[in-house]
Amino acid sequence: MKESPRGSVRLIRHRDSGQRFILRRFTGSGEVYQRLLNCSCLYLPLVYEAAEQDGKNIVIEEFIQGDTLDFLLEALCSPPWKPGRSSGSCARGCGCSTPWPPSTGTSSRRT
Repeated sequence: MKESPRGSVRLIRHRDSGQRFILRRFTGSGEVYQRLLNCSCLYLPLVYEAAEQDGKNIVIEEFIQGDTLDFLLEALCSPPWKPGRSSGSCARGCGCSTPWPPSTGTSSRRT
């Protein structure tokens, strides 16, 4: 799925159940994933396992089917942090009527 000098993100599948997960490998601090192990939030993927040894981390988290938030924002409008961005109108400055924040018609994965 994604590869960088700092680490990788891969989609994996459990051999017996067929369930899909995200496998993250990276260097640096994994403290945030340790904290998310005990967190159940409607808007975050579940973290099933997080391990760190000598600055190398491996995390197994819930796979959520669909587009990433970054993809949706780029597809609908430029990011809101760009200069000249105001709430309620398109960030591209093209004069279109794309509302902000965009409504994608998607619903929560845990209803």
